[in-house]
Amino acid sequence: MEFYRLARHTGNLFVLGFLLSANVYAMEKGTEKSVQNADSGVAYVWYESGQKKTVYMSTSLVAEFPAVDSKSTMVQKAFPRAEMVDNKVRGITIWKIDAKDVATAITAVKNVDASTQLSPVYYDENTGQRRALPGGVLIEFLASVDETQAQSWIREHGYVVVSVTGYEKKYYLISTEPGQESLDMANTIRTAEVVKNASPNWWVEFFPR
Repeated sequence: MEFYRLARHTGNLFVLGFLLSANVYAMEKGTEKSVQNADSGVAYVWYESGQKKTVYMSTSLVAEFPAVDSKSTMVQKAFPRAEMVDNKVRGITIWKIDAKDVATAITAVKNVDASTQLSPVYYDENTGQRRALPGGVLIEFLASVDETQAQSWIREHGYVVVSVTGYEKKYYLISTEPGQESLDMANTIRTAEVVKNASPNWWVEFFPR
């Protein structure tokens, strides 16, 4: 379970509206593509409802949150030849950047303006959909952990709750920086004894049927 729409921006985290029956923050359009392409790089693992998932980091694409209408952005200042691939979607602009690697590109943009919200772009192993990380981890605790205990565990570990949703099952969205930190933290949190599942807060490309 993740999020559906971009609602507002608080600090370094985009607070998203919940879609209880889905696991996507969806683009309005997209064209399906195979992950077996020249832009597919290093593989990363994450977990959804306990199921292992794999994504491949793009070697050239960077996502910027929120979407921008102009090319006069910090990305363009850091990389004057950056190509705006897509900004016709809700909440995101995708840039193609000529850099040594995506991590180097993001660092270069952050050096121009540390407040710029960026994420690598990833390809879903199964569908080829593009994914990005606007920040945040969604935590589901074991059924034996009540809300007081869950909130206490979160505070003790230094995390900040952005929102809580659900009735019989509660899901806690905690704040992280955008990008790879969200995925890495989710994988760390899910190993805790009191946690049933932890997933990064994904933006996911939507393929219309």
